[in-house]
Amino acid sequence: MNEFQITGLNEVVRDLSNAGRSIKGRAAIVTEKSIDDITSTMKSIVPVNEGDTRDSITGEVIEEAGRVVGISGPTTRHAPFLEWGTSVMPPYAFAGPSLDRHSGDYVRDLEQEAGDVWR
Repeated sequence: MNEFQITGLNEVVRDLSNAGRSIKGRAAIVTEKSIDDITSTMKSIVPVNEGDTRDSITGEVIEEAGRVVGISGPTTRHAPFLEWGTSVMPPYAFAGPSLDRHSGDYVRDLEQEAGDVWR
């Protein structure tokens, strides 16, 4: 019968646990920056008539149940009509393009932070 022994497993488990906590904290920082960028871009490109949609655009990061969630967008009732248009009005997209503009940077920054944890 062949036998083998694994040494250092406790240290590996400890290191993975510490890395997970570190990554979560770093993910929150990266997400906060990304949400700030997305929110700023939305405010700069949203069509403005009276400014109520622009003024309603906010962003926040929520940490719950081991997840980091970024939320950004307007709260006015007519914002979806601006974004997607209507049968009589073309779309004036601002939320989608803002997300598109910053999503690549977000992924890159998360990958960088995760890589830093393992170095």
